[in-house]
Amino acid sequence: MRHKPKIYLWYEENNFVEEIYIPIEEDVFREEEVVVDSNNEIELFIRSLVKQGVAGNLQDGSFESKLRGVLRGSEIRKETKLKICKVLEKLRNEN
Repeated sequence: MRHKPKIYLWYEENNFVEEIYIPIEEDVFREEEVVVDSNNEIELFIRSLVKQGVAGNLQDGSFESKLRGVLRGSEIRKETKLKICKVLEKLRNEN
């Protein structure tokens, strides 16, 4: 194993830093088993914004119009913009 995770413990009184290696077992985690559902992450993020009332609300359209304005003026990938629009459509249909 090439990577050895560690943390640093700082002792303020003498300004000393101690390296502490974190014991790990090999082959416990395999990247090929990780599946990231970016649609779900985007949906959860937008839902949390709506729930918090950030930038308006869904009912009067202010949230959606502000979000679309941000999307127009940004360098977000087209694929991500489409995912966000699908989530907005889904949320609109739920209400």
